[in-house]
Amino acid sequence: KNKGDIMKKNAFTNFIDDYKDFLEDVKKSDNKIKKVIPNLLTFSRLFAPFVILPATLFGSFPLAVTFAGMFALTDAFDGFLARKWNATSEFGKNLDPICDKFFVLGLIIPFITNPTMILTLILEGAIGIINLNSAFKNNKPRSTYLGKGKTVLLSILLTSSYLCKAINIPLETLFPLIAITNTVQAITAIDYMHIDNKKDIIKNVEEIVKNNENEN
Repeated sequence: KNKGDIMKKNAFTNFIDDYKDFLEDVKKSDNKIKKVIPNLLTFSRLFAPFVILPATLFGSFPLAVTFAGMFALTDAFDGFLARKWNATSEFGKNLDPICDKFFVLGLIIPFITNPTMILTLILEGAIGIINLNSAFKNNKPRSTYLGKGKTVLLSILLTSSYLCKAINIPLETLFPLIAITNTVQAITAIDYMHIDNKKDIIKNVEEIVKNNENEN
């Protein structure tokens, strides 16, 4: 328990340190706006559920579809702009998967009682747990190209689900898309587990080497 608490504290401390480094980098930059915009786009996805869910609860599915599409586009442009403007940062890399999970899980909530979306929710939750555990171990989980592709597929699926609600089409119509998305989710979960285990092995080897050097 103490070890777990220490890992959580270290993960949170590292995140805060990365944020401070980002702020320092912005202060030193000649173009502060370009440094900030990619992370603002990423951060905006945290608020997606607070906009989309109320629209859904009040039955305004066309508005929910519009907002879902807009927030999904931020995931396509934040990384692109960060690389184009040389505005990448450790803080942005850590913030991206966190915001992705808030965005996606927030969109899935209205469909939680629908059997066709249960597996989608479970798999996305599993991916979130894997990344969270990796972060607690200070393994610095990162969104891979496979993970990004999964998020794009998931965004398309969820936006399509809202569209089906808006025009009264059964969600079962999306079975082929759901099956493809679930498959990619499962592969992504396995890939993230493999990456995390590999980082554990590297850390253990480095620790053994360090201990041997100290003994000598």
